[in-house]
Amino acid sequence: MADLTYKNTFLNLDLVKKPLKRHNSEPLLIDSIKQRLESASEAAAQKEAIEGKVKGLALKTMFNVGSMAHPDFCGPPCAFIAAGKCINGATCGKCHGSHEKSMKYDKRQRAAWQCLSASEVLQWLERCISSRADKLGLLEEAQPLVQLIQNEIKKLPATSQRKLSAAQEKNLMKYFSKRTAWKMINEALRHRTVDKALLAQAEALVLEMRLQLTNP
Repeated sequence: MADLTYKNTFLNLDLVKKPLKRHNSEPLLIDSIKQRLESASEAAAQKEAIEGKVKGLALKTMFNVGSMAHPDFCGPPCAFIAAGKCINGATCGKCHGSHEKSMKYDKRQRAAWQCLSASEVLQWLERCISSRADKLGLLEEAQPLVQLIQNEIKKLPATSQRKLSAAQEKNLMKYFSKRTAWKMINEALRHRTVDKALLAQAEALVLEMRLQLTNP
């Protein structure tokens, strides 16, 4: 906006600053930003509330038989607990805790695992059970299971089969580090060289371990 004045035969423009008015139907920028922040905050709060309910549900139903000795000696994950549809409650034989996604063999790991003898497989399993139980403070409870494996190793003849190279062993250990003890027990005792009757005995001992933890 400018005012015209006649001065010394020249036209001079004197600028007069006036505040610009925004149209009434257009929201102010600061109000728009504020609304967006409030919407984002509400969305975050809603997400947190939903996650809290799921976690709270898991905590309320965590103390079932299948969840005992979590995460290594518990049962396989329950497919219904996250949706709140597990109807078995405390008697559910599946784990109600959270588990990492299972890792699968690559070709080299599978080949290395398959070439092991029964004695070597059981020795790997014994070390796994002992280390995982020690980490969880369950060495005493896991002792019958360890003893079962040790007794079976003693029955087997000494093997002259070529041992794994350092690289193969390291690669196999990488795979085992991502498996729970319970999965390793099932996998090792289903190995082609191991007596399948051993699996049922091991499963019974693991179940007994869980039951002991429910009645300390």
